[in-house]
Amino acid sequence: MRPDVLVNADGFGVGWYYPQRDTNPFFFCLQNILPIWSDAKLPSLSRYVKSGCILASIRSSTP
Repeated sequence: MRPDVLVNADGFGVGWYYPQRDTNPFFFCLQNILPIWSDAKLPSLSRYVKSGCILASIRSSTP
């Protein structure tokens, strides 16, 4: 990473399937506009998510 460029992490989302049930996927913060490190709920939620299929995205608009 170049030191003269600011990091603009501006959104993230996580989706997963619950392994023991045939349900629609669960999701968290798919429309959040804050950086992933500023979400206070994510660390505690991640301790309980158990799945064989997890999809995560982090959006960055850094030039």
